[in-house]
Amino acid sequence: MMQKTWKLLLAGVMIAGLSGCRSTSDEPADNASASKPAETAVTEQETAAPAAAYEPVTELFEDGEQTLINAYASVMDETFGAEIDFSAPYSSDDIAQYYEVKNFSSIDEIRAYITTYVDDALIDQTSFADDFKEVDGKLCAVRGGRGYGYYGIDTAAWSMDTDTVANVQFTLMGEAQKDSVVTLTFGKTGDVWKVVEAVLPEGF
Repeated sequence: MMQKTWKLLLAGVMIAGLSGCRSTSDEPADNASASKPAETAVTEQETAAPAAAYEPVTELFEDGEQTLINAYASVMDETFGAEIDFSAPYSSDDIAQYYEVKNFSSIDEIRAYITTYVDDALIDQTSFADDFKEVDGKLCAVRGGRGYGYYGIDTAAWSMDTDTVANVQFTLMGEAQKDSVVTLTFGKTGDVWKVVEAVLPEGF
């Protein structure tokens, strides 16, 4: 009798022990997922590339004047702020060579950049409309098929004639021309300064 009672007691202890050692892997899936922090969804706006922004010149002084002079130098060399490797044409034909633009994806982007610093009327007087073309989905600078004047300005050699007029060293074939300057006039529209007039040495 005592032996039978002992066996029943032992069996009861084992059953109680098993019920207390239940595996956590048996938890419902809902409870397991609820214990994890919710992941933040990445919105379409966060993954989209930021729009190009060009800081306008709101104060002349040294930095503002230099920024405008640099921008006008790129007008004179017909790059208009575009970064271009002229050592390797992307494509060519019987009319011209086409060089890939590295930092802009459209002609509208280039114009948005350069007209931040140079008045639209001055850009309209240049060959801007003929200087860029999309070739096989790539924005390219066009070179060839027409004459090019190899002259420009030395962006490190300039002085202010008045508070709003700069005289910048004129260069021809990359060489500074004695007593020859390009005169740039800065004008303000609202809070923004731009190059509004450019006078080259006589004969150019």
